[in-house]
Amino acid sequence: MKIYVDFDRTIFDCDRFIEDFFELLQNYNISRDDFIKYQNQFKDINPYIILDAMSKEKDINKDVYVAIDKLIEQSSDYLFYDTIPFLKYLKSKNYQVIILTRGDYDFQRSKIINSHIDLYYDDIIVTSNHKGELDLDYANSIFIDDRKEELESIIINNPKRVISIQRKGIINNDIEAVTSLNELINNI
Repeated sequence: MKIYVDFDRTIFDCDRFIEDFFELLQNYNISRDDFIKYQNQFKDINPYIILDAMSKEKDINKDVYVAIDKLIEQSSDYLFYDTIPFLKYLKSKNYQVIILTRGDYDFQRSKIINSHIDLYYDDIIVTSNHKGELDLDYANSIFIDDRKEELESIIINNPKRVISIQRKGIINNDIEAVTSLNELINNI
């Protein structure tokens, strides 16, 4: 059986990563507001693309690129406490584990690879579309994600099981939900 596990906010503390990212930018005199303005303008989440666009209108210290590289290289520091035990459990049960994430291909893959969890997954799928729009064997697969709209796009394909991870507390009762991956060990 295949288990599709989302990355950001499911196994990777994206919120903490983003806060550290914005703190890093401030060290290079780039404000959160400016960055977000360009991010919204270019409809992109890849920080390198956004900084390239900003550099056409502002003087950007090129050292910021190296600093971002170093932050991404520390991606394993942003894994949630229950990520490794959960992924180890899945592999011990011989599940095929696929990291299924939505976002910028290069940026997402870089964070995943630098998380050093490659022993625990079989494949990575990065999509710019809703996950329910992919050509997958939904009926024989389990999906774990934090985003309601992604889970709803998956549910219409009649998957074997859909699980919502809501780390800040259960707020959505119409989909099976957990607050930590530990709740799924021996229950998947």
